[in-house]
Amino acid sequence: MKMRTATRSVLVTAALAIGLVPAGCGGGDPQPLIAQDVAAAAGIARAVHTHGENCVFDYNRDGVADLFLSTHDDAPWQLFRGRPDGTFVETNLGTFPERDRHGCASGDFNGDGRPDIYASIGGCEGTCRADKELWIQKPDGTFVDRASQFGIADPGGRGRQPLTLNANDDRWPDLFVGQAVGVDYESPNRLWLNVDGRRFVNPPGLPTEEIDNECVTAGDIDDDGYDELMVCSGEILDDAFRVYDNTRGTYSIANDKFGVPEYGRADADLSDLNGDGRLDLVTLSPTLLEVRLNESGRFPEPNYTLDVSAGRDFAVGDADGDGSQDIYVLKGENGTLPDLLLLNEGSGEGFTRFSGLPQVTTGDGDTVQAIPGWRGTPRAAFLVNNGFEAASGPRQLIELMGE
Repeated sequence: MKMRTATRSVLVTAALAIGLVPAGCGGGDPQPLIAQDVAAAAGIARAVHTHGENCVFDYNRDGVADLFLSTHDDAPWQLFRGRPDGTFVETNLGTFPERDRHGCASGDFNGDGRPDIYASIGGCEGTCRADKELWIQKPDGTFVDRASQFGIADPGGRGRQPLTLNANDDRWPDLFVGQAVGVDYESPNRLWLNVDGRRFVNPPGLPTEEIDNECVTAGDIDDDGYDELMVCSGEILDDAFRVYDNTRGTYSIANDKFGVPEYGRADADLSDLNGDGRLDLVTLSPTLLEVRLNESGRFPEPNYTLDVSAGRDFAVGDADGDGSQDIYVLKGENGTLPDLLLLNEGSGEGFTRFSGLPQVTTGDGDTVQAIPGWRGTPRAAFLVNNGFEAASGPRQLIELMGE
């Protein structure tokens, strides 16, 4: 349910290129670190109702992360341009109308060098048809919806978690769109292949199947140039977890091949946790966090586990700037259960709990995402939505800084 490893790397690389992140950093900070919520100072504080993730991406290609922020269906989503000092200013006001958006994915879908936005749209709990959105960025930095022209409107689908990926090893970014199970209309999860930056097609076969969608992540697990795909299903498969192998653009269900049990998860992400250049697997269920390190393209056993309560979402990012990826675990039940920040000791097999995270007591935890290269440092900040389903809660922006 989050922005994936490839996009995070692009943002960090861009920041290095323009000197916002000091090259060679990663040796740690000798000062004690404290955590604070800087959403108000950043200009994005707001009580919101959410049902899915924001987009964290560099839409104007200046090396600073920008934000497309979720408000679900009770207000228009907002696009904020990031500044190097950690503040944000809203842009493209009035462009994105109030709709039942559940998530977004970014990529240069038409090949003009400017990042675009795909937004998934719900379908009145399965009882109505609603076109999805493909916001193509124009040279002046404004956006226009071209979903119908690209053949990706899919009005019957109950859109949930979308993801940009490399499905067929060409230069065009493809899309996977997870969807809730249909009621009056078919609503399968769909793989959309990008054809020369002009249109999308949904080929027959896997991973297009109607199994519901709770999370999705993708990455080249076996280093063959093609992205594998992992999907948390819902009740239709008794909350199963699908691992799809990608063999030269053809997908197959391959949990056994990759050593990943099929039991259900709430969230999953692929990220290099031990610095060996391979994608490792982190998964979260309501009661258990697992880290499985990549061993020759497989995840044979958990290398780290942690019992949790009301686990709902997590994000991977370098919170303390030491060069290792840390894990922010978001929980539900805000009034009683604090979130967790687990600092990676470097191997991906040991983590230290950071104490003192700012905790809200209203709303209900929904999603968390990392913002890499925060304020020109090697550290990541964490963007937290606390407006799960019927709840409305404050948006947080958590950063670690020296005392």
